[in-house]
Amino acid sequence: MHLGPNKQVHDFVVWNGQTLLAGTSITDSDTVSIYKTTDGGAHWKPYQQNFGTTEQNNLLYFVTKHPQNDKLLYARGDFNVAKSEDAGESWTSIYGSWEGYGEGQFLTIYPSDSDIIWGGGATATFAPHIFKSNDGGVNWTYIDQFYNEAEGTCYDALIHPTDSKQVIVGMGGAVSSANIIRRSQDGGLSWQTVYSGMYTRTAGAKCRQPGNRLCQRAQPVFFARSTDFGQTWQTIDFPDTASMTWWLPQETVMRYLYLGTNKGVFSYTFAE
Repeated sequence: MHLGPNKQVHDFVVWNGQTLLAGTSITDSDTVSIYKTTDGGAHWKPYQQNFGTTEQNNLLYFVTKHPQNDKLLYARGDFNVAKSEDAGESWTSIYGSWEGYGEGQFLTIYPSDSDIIWGGGATATFAPHIFKSNDGGVNWTYIDQFYNEAEGTCYDALIHPTDSKQVIVGMGGAVSSANIIRRSQDGGLSWQTVYSGMYTRTAGAKCRQPGNRLCQRAQPVFFARSTDFGQTWQTIDFPDTASMTWWLPQETVMRYLYLGTNKGVFSYTFAE
């Protein structure tokens, strides 16, 4: 089978050029949201296994592999985190429950210490929701400092490449006060707002450049750039674009940021 045009792919993992696992949207009475291919995408088969328990709680929104173990997967459901130790053949909920309701947005595994995992999104009442584990998902800590923020969603977290206690979280919401970037320097015990006025779909990406350069995508026509992990920011304006995505090549040294928009592809060159 092929994934039809009505199947929106939320996220996927790739083991090699032929084997992929994808989490998709569901339509009408469909109860399958996970598919697998072993021939590079030419054919897909349903691979829901035991991910979820009901038609409303079986969506896989985000999935990521353990950096050192390809068979170990972590995935976000509606309001829980699930773990698979056999490349998706079976799943166990390790945070929250399958029956929970909310908006799962991200899972971030710290590459330098894969026991450190951050996750987030929003609750069923549209309150920001973020949590972390320091032991590979055995135990979790709910970061309650975000709950009293303005109505909004935590969309992503970025962990400092050499200091796991430094974390940046991007947020967004319908009210302007929810559109902020927050930073912690003590592993999530305390937080400071370091940027406001930006609907933050992604917390950022570290460009592989000297100087710890950080880039932050904005919603319509600009992005913000930081060279000190969020302490200070510079805004970079782009032409009249209504939507924007970005791509960062994975060279050892990063000099270019590419942005795909509805007005064409643009590039930004970082100064030496």
